[in-house]
Amino acid sequence: MKHSFKKIAVCNGPSCELFAPEIQKSLTEQYKDEDVVVANCSCCGRCSERNTIVIDDEVVVSNLDRERIRDFIKDPEAYIEKVKREDAKLSDRLDAFLSSDDLV
Repeated sequence: MKHSFKKIAVCNGPSCELFAPEIQKSLTEQYKDEDVVVANCSCCGRCSERNTIVIDDEVVVSNLDRERIRDFIKDPEAYIEKVKREDAKLSDRLDAFLSSDDLV
């Protein structure tokens, strides 16, 4: 599978630690023959979103479950682009909210 990333960090913070070993095992198995480093890391600060990975210290993917991990493994580049689009939409909505005249 063609991909552009070299490193995946799996959050092992308090909110993620239960599912982190399974995520890390799945990703390690998937990329064992490729030049991708899969490692755990301390808390990423996204505790309310749980089960987080960070790709190349840049893209944060949260709310991972078995189905989302399978989707990521199936087509990582498409999954990363989807996450970036969702983050941009959320950022736009937040900016619009913060600049609205409705705030007190």
